[in-house]
Amino acid sequence: MSRVRLAAVALACLLLAGCLSLAGPRNEVRVFSPDTKVQPNPEWPQADWQMMVMAVSANQLLDSPRIAVRPVPNQLQTYRGVRWADNAPELLETAIVEGFEDSGRIAAIGRVGNSARGDFALFLEVRAFETVYRDGQPEAVIEVQANMVHLRAGRVASKRFRQVVPGAAEDIDSMVVAFGEAMSATATDVVGWALVEGNRARAAIAAESAGK
Repeated sequence: MSRVRLAAVALACLLLAGCLSLAGPRNEVRVFSPDTKVQPNPEWPQADWQMMVMAVSANQLLDSPRIAVRPVPNQLQTYRGVRWADNAPELLETAIVEGFEDSGRIAAIGRVGNSARGDFALFLEVRAFETVYRDGQPEAVIEVQANMVHLRAGRVASKRFRQVVPGAAEDIDSMVVAFGEAMSATATDVVGWALVEGNRARAAIAAESAGK
């Protein structure tokens, strides 16, 4: 091989090495999917009706996989180099649907927009899904407005849910664990509340029909 060709090969290797270094950890994006688990409460009632669930975001920042952080009041930012596996509303919707499924207390559960049909629809507006610094310490904050609607009789009940879980440290890994705990607690609260309100509404509708 001639000296010119050797020089060209060496230059190409150097350029390739440079490109690889630029594409390394410095530009890597870490993707997180918090572990969630709903522990069924023995006091939850059994439901013979069907439910459909839909979660939406209250603002555009939450309707994205970016992980929001509020370092000071009135200032919302995002963590660099990390993101959620899905948009915040979808993460929470999945946790709640799985919570209903794992509870074993409901006849059927699905999502609004698929082929499933239901007696009730549960609409969730995610108003906060962010790290908030309070007195210099980070907390995972989730706030949801829930509206439960009987598909024939109209609105049944509404309630706001809020969970705050302190992070063990300021690093993103610790905060993801805190978000998993906050999501689990939120899903548990929503599932238990919806089962009670759904049964209450069904009883009221049956009594009203019997009185006609």
